[in-house]
Order: sequence, then C-alpha cells, then structure tokens
Amino acid sequence: MSGIKKKCIEIFLTIFYIGKIPFAPWTFGSFFWLLVAYFFYFFQIHFFFFFFFSLVFTVIAIPLVDVYEKDLQIHDHKSIVIDEFIGIFISFFMIGWLEINIFNLILTFVLFRFFDIKKPWIIKQVDMNVLWWLWVIFDDILAWIWAWILGIILIFSFSLLW
Repeated sequence: MSGIKKKCIEIFLTIFYIGKIPFAPWTFGSFFWLLVAYFFYFFQIHFFFFFFFSLVFTVIAIPLVDVYEKDLQIHDHKSIVIDEFIGIFISFFMIGWLEINIFNLILTFVLFRFFDIKKPWIIKQVDMNVLWWLWVIFDDILAWIWAWILGIILIFSFSLLW
C-alpha cells in the first residue's frame, strides 16, 4: 500500500488523529461526535441525516479497518475511532425521532460510552464469533442498541415526571 493511501486511511479511521490521543481516545472520539451532533441540533439539521451519514461511513469503514489492522497487526487498535462515530450517530438517530435536545444528546453520549466500555454479555458473545475487522464496527452498533433501549426508557420516564 502506498504511503499516501495508508495516511488517508489512518486519517479517516482516527478521525484526523483524535484516535492518537494517548488517553481515552474512544471517549474523545465520541465526545467529538457529540459536538458535531450538537452542531446539527443547533442548525436544526434533520435527524435522518445521522442515519444516512452513519450508513455511508460504515460501508466505507469496514474494509478500511481490515486493511489498517492487517498493516498494524493489532486487532481493534485504540487509535481507530471511526466506529465511535458510527455508533454514536446511530444512537442520535434513534433518540432523535423522539426529540433532539441537549438532555437527549448527553444521555445518548453517556449511555453509548457506558455500553461500549462495559460490553454487556451479548456483545461479548458476539465478539467470540465475528470476524475481527467486522467486530471493530459491530460492537459499537450493539452498544448503540443497548444505549437506545435504555435511552428510550429513561426519556419516557423523565417525560412522565415533568
């Protein structure tokens, strides 16, 4: 692979080197996308955009993760944060059909990070049976499902209290 192609893949998967931050790169990657989501919220960009953007990035990222991991010879390297983008944007899409507001964005961020870090039992089970390069993306998709389910429950619970 040429040096330019390798560098472009690295920039894409690390989201302009956010993934190279030496501590908590996945959280910083997620936080960066929280700020992007707030930008969308502030300018009233339709929440369907979150889904579309996530889908496009997933299709692009899956084969690039495979190439990058083969080059590094390390599975799910901490510098890969594109999967955080995909997971958190899908979470925002799923929460967004209710209402995009600051509370829901922060709730989604916290829940997504919690499930992405803690990896509930089903995510661990899938981890053992899915191809490595696909798993890098897929575990974040499963984390957003958990974040979405709990997020919906919490949002409805809080709405009953107001």
